[in-house]
Amino acid sequence: MARRTNSALRVLAIAALAGAIAFGCGLPYWADHPWHGALAVAECCVTAAAGAALLGSTATRPTGALLIVAGLAWAVSGAAGRNAGVFPLLADWASATFFLTLSVAVLLYPTGRLQHRVETWWTYGAVAAIGIGQLLVTVVGRPEWLGYSADVAWPTLLGDRDAFERVLVAVSAATVVLALTYAAVLGFRVRRATAFARPTTIGVVVVVASVGLVVAATQRGQALVELDAAYDAALVQGTVALVVPLALLGAGVYERWLAASVTDRLLRQTQPASVVRIRDALRTVLRDPTLELLFWSPDQSGWVDTAGHPTTVNLSRAATRAAGTPDGRWLRLVASTDGSPLAVVDVDRSLGASRRFVDAAISAGRPALQNAQLEAVVRAQQATVVEQLRRTRHAQAEALAAETRARRRLEHDLHDRVQVQITATLQRLAVAMHRNDDPQVAALLAECRRLLDAASRDVRLFARGINPAVLESDGLRGALRALADGFPGLVDAKVVATRFPAALESGLFLALSEAVANAVRHAGASSIVVEVEQDGDVVVGRVTDDGSGTARLSPAGGLENLRERIAALGGGTELHSEPGQGTRVTIRLPV
Repeated sequence: MARRTNSALRVLAIAALAGAIAFGCGLPYWADHPWHGALAVAECCVTAAAGAALLGSTATRPTGALLIVAGLAWAVSGAAGRNAGVFPLLADWASATFFLTLSVAVLLYPTGRLQHRVETWWTYGAVAAIGIGQLLVTVVGRPEWLGYSADVAWPTLLGDRDAFERVLVAVSAATVVLALTYAAVLGFRVRRATAFARPTTIGVVVVVASVGLVVAATQRGQALVELDAAYDAALVQGTVALVVPLALLGAGVYERWLAASVTDRLLRQTQPASVVRIRDALRTVLRDPTLELLFWSPDQSGWVDTAGHPTTVNLSRAATRAAGTPDGRWLRLVASTDGSPLAVVDVDRSLGASRRFVDAAISAGRPALQNAQLEAVVRAQQATVVEQLRRTRHAQAEALAAETRARRRLEHDLHDRVQVQITATLQRLAVAMHRNDDPQVAALLAECRRLLDAASRDVRLFARGINPAVLESDGLRGALRALADGFPGLVDAKVVATRFPAALESGLFLALSEAVANAVRHAGASSIVVEVEQDGDVVVGRVTDDGSGTARLSPAGGLENLRERIAALGGGTELHSEPGQGTRVTIRLPV
């Protein structure tokens, strides 16, 4: 309340000062032309008051300051009516200052800076053209040629009538050129304006362009050389120019309403709050489909995106204005209520011209951003766990690949060396039994042959279960059928024809082979069925036998090794074994 009161008092004080200066400077002339005086005082008061009102916002403060200067300059321009001393000289320069500051004030609205290079070029050109033109009129001409008394204070250096006439023509032409180029600059601004700024920009541009054309049309002919004609022209110009500060004030009011509507819409669209909802709501209300959010993660002491993935943020860029970013983006840093980093809103650079709306949206969305930050941090933690799991599985896959290579070497050694040696030994035992006549020795040789036959079968069974070549060529179906062919009438394989990742096929085949080997060795089964099927994103393998049903998991047993192998692949193993009812081993692995 106190702040509003102070703002109102400031507006009244500055308006009163401008009105008092206008009344005091033009008093001699206003006495004979009261309507002229009343309108001039009103123009100065309104212009200065509009500037004082715009001082309340950081973005519009430069515009407000120039409007105050323009109002005071227009007030001083009324001193031409005194027609004595330095007042006519001050009045002429004040009039030029009025039009220059009023024009630049419009260009600075609403961001407080010149937004494009064409605006900067026009401003430099206008300062040069108006300053040089006014200077030439002053030093080349004489006061009586401008409608003033010959004895006023006037710094004439040349006093050449022909040169003075040429300067007036040049000044008139320059005024028209400035007005036309100013209209073009404003048109360029309309074309580049954001969706938020376009309605107010169009309104201000239409008003200012109209004023510029009126000024260009009246600032010529007798208005340059006769005092009464100059006052008449100034009356028209000042009255028309009065709509410029009013238009800026109206634009400010509209933008405040629009900022409030942005706040209301954002609050309605972010309930309940979530990362995606707050991002989409900001995209909608700020009309920027490219908008992205980045969140500060205290756990990682860094920034993460909406999916929780770590990213980098250049905080020096986040603190700059939109025009300072070379890649067409503007990073808006958002802090928590305690001042700690909360989020960064990454928007298109053009929204720098609508900073008020961006700030209003961020202010309204800060509570939702705080909730979204928590969600982003949780996602970052989950992403970290997933990445660690991915690395673990990758390491497991590499370990399994190394194990597969080792098993291939072992299979080769068993087949080419151990099996060959056992076969050769059996042949020699057969020869020895044929040549031997001692019954006791014959019985001993027969027992040795029986043991070697059993060892040979175990070696063949173990070698088949290591990593057969058919597993690579025909997959699980071919490998398990080959395994079943080694036990005709005992093992039956029912396997889906689908191919799976190599690591999964190798791990599942080894596990199922281990289960078959246990059933053959220990269960006394007459029937063993091997099944493989796919259930969604899970592969299910089963080995069912009709044996003794005495299988148990033990720390050093084969089934325990099987369970550990499957667990390393991210799967699970189930054992169902009942005495006299056989055994069923079920394996589930994610694809």
